[in-house]
Amino acid sequence: MEEATLSVIVMAVGTVLMVIEVLSPGAFLIIPGTTLAVVGAIGCMVPGFLYSIQSPITAAVLAVSSTLITIKLYQKLAEPVPPATTTVTELLVGEKGRVVVATNPDNLKGKVAIGTDVWSANSNEFIEVGTDVVVVSARGVHITVKKVR
Repeated sequence: MEEATLSVIVMAVGTVLMVIEVLSPGAFLIIPGTTLAVVGAIGCMVPGFLYSIQSPITAAVLAVSSTLITIKLYQKLAEPVPPATTTVTELLVGEKGRVVVATNPDNLKGKVAIGTDVWSANSNEFIEVGTDVVVVSARGVHITVKKVR
């Protein structure tokens, strides 16, 4: 195969992979896409490049550097956040709900409905089904409640 044709094919495959990444982010196709597009472009400009030892070395350097850059960019775009369960349960303190499975002291078998969600719950006293309660504390995905007086 003629080197110019191969260079264009390599560049086209790289471009297609980058377009797929744009349409479906997170697949990390940008890394091989960037590598192939650049190697193909260099192959178009430098005769004999694709069939030389410099081609795989350049591809490896490009793949490693684009991997590092991509990871850093993704970390900036989607910074880690605490698990939603911790944040959500902390926001439940003070919310009112209704017991759907009786609660007991030191027992997480109780269940309390708050809005459309049902949470594992315990309490300092026995609270029967149907009793209105208020959340006094939260830890992880479990809440502690007390009767509404």
